[in-house]
Amino acid sequence: MKICYWNCNGAFRKKYKQIIKEEADLYIISEVEDIDKIDFLDDVNHKLYRRIDGDQKGILFFTFLDEEIIPIENNNYGIRYIIPVMFLSHKIYGVWMKGGYIEDLYTYCAVNIKHLSNAIIMGDFNSNVIWDKKHGDRNHTRFDFMMKQIGIHSSYHQQEAKQLGEETDYTFYMYRKPDKGYYIDYAYIPVNMVYHFSISDNTLLDYSDHMIITLSVDTDS
Repeated sequence: MKICYWNCNGAFRKKYKQIIKEEADLYIISEVEDIDKIDFLDDVNHKLYRRIDGDQKGILFFTFLDEEIIPIENNNYGIRYIIPVMFLSHKIYGVWMKGGYIEDLYTYCAVNIKHLSNAIIMGDFNSNVIWDKKHGDRNHTRFDFMMKQIGIHSSYHQQEAKQLGEETDYTFYMYRKPDKGYYIDYAYIPVNMVYHFSISDNTLLDYSDHMIITLSVDTDS
């Protein structure tokens, strides 16, 4: 199973070709405008869109496969946006953290900890341990520790043998400037999962300040 996540930075109707060429099984896109404006979605087999009242943009899941994207209804306690779905027998949380950033993600996961075992948590966390001091006790270091207690870890950091905060690859470029790179998009996965994680190159800066992150997993693992 191949999953691609991208914070498209709006106007997805003009940018979708940049991600569908990845030929993924599941696409998760954040900062997506009203999907009635996106004509190509008429060609996908299944889609799921969530946008909270009052927001201009939301988060979109879609697939060209004949496999349903099944929403898992749960109480999000007003936290935007953490959307759980079942796809190809995997529980996947599409994440776009707005407002409370890592503090909201920490709270959501602490409250729902019993539901997270064997889940994939993937998306724009808007977070890195370099900003831990700004977030008090609900910071990224403590989030990462909580995830490890239930057997979930960051795929990038495990694959590249990197410590949190010591990344040499970036998923976000502030103001789309190549010299202002940060690592803030993640795929947290079960420790026993066989996988490969990758980040698109920064030629994508013509379209967004975020890169596409891709997780390919062995569905038998």
